Amino acid sequence: MKTTLLLLSVIMASAPAFAAQPGQCGAGFDTWDLNCDGKIDGDEASASMQPFYDQQKRVSRPAHREGLPPPSEAGYPSHPKNPESGAWEKTNYVYGMSAVLLRNSPEGFACAPIGAFGAHQYEDCQHVGNGDYDCEMVYDYYECK
Repeated sequence: MKTTLLLLSVIMASAPAFAAQPGQCGAGFDTWDLNCDGKIDGDEASASMQPFYDQQKRVSRPAHREGLPPPSEAGYPSHPKNPESGAWEKTNYVYGMSAVLLRNSPEGFACAPIGAFGAHQYEDCQHVGNGDYDCEMVYDYYECK
């Protein structure tokens, strides 16, 4: 009985000595500690995040967009797609609160629905000397006709 208790106490006391220590592979984070130095450096952290980045790319770039330009480069369509669409024409300020803000001048490009209003806002600057500019906000208004 004394031998069994002594043997158990020796095993229990020595268990930490046989367990993986920081700086050795097997310390619990060896999946990411690629060089087994007990620390996670930038390259190892990046490697551990790769599955997340791969999944994020699959979600934010779905397969049905493959081969198409990014939405920011798609531009306006060059012609109306159906009889209820028209083309942007410059107009006077009307219904400003319901106008959509346009990125560039869309004059002549397709739009829908007919009757929609849009506004293009930009800053017009004139050089007045000594590196100074006199600028004013300019608004162009469009209607889908």
